[in-house]
Amino acid sequence: MAKEHITFNSRTIAGRIPPGNKASIGLENNIGMCFCWTTKDEITVTAMTDNDYPENAAFILINNIIMQFRDAFGKQGALDNITRDTDLKWGELEVFLKNWQNPHEADKLMKIEKELFEVKEIVHKNLVDLLKRGEEMD
Repeated sequence: MAKEHITFNSRTIAGRIPPGNKASIGLENNIGMCFCWTTKDEITVTAMTDNDYPENAAFILINNIIMQFRDAFGKQGALDNITRDTDLKWGELEVFLKNWQNPHEADKLMKIEKELFEVKEIVHKNLVDLLKRGEEMD
């Protein structure tokens, strides 16, 4: 049932995104998000995530998938005559999906931003603790 629901939503949303555009769409009943990007050459990738998955991480993932997909299939002419859903075997997709389960680990910039945020929180907590003890800062 979940597979059919994901497939239906992916196809519906992908069919409404004009070439050269991307969109973030909340799914019904607030069950998650669908991030979609249709390139100018009409390659469309959708990513279904929970509501907490960062939008910028989703689009970095999609961009990486598009670039690697083009490298794998575009040069071989494998996409030239495709006009409907086609099952293309591509082992890299599983690797992408596994690596991006935790976007803060997959994307170096997001990892650094997360670490900086954590350091900022620690510094803020330490400053509050100092002020509670009545110590002055010079």
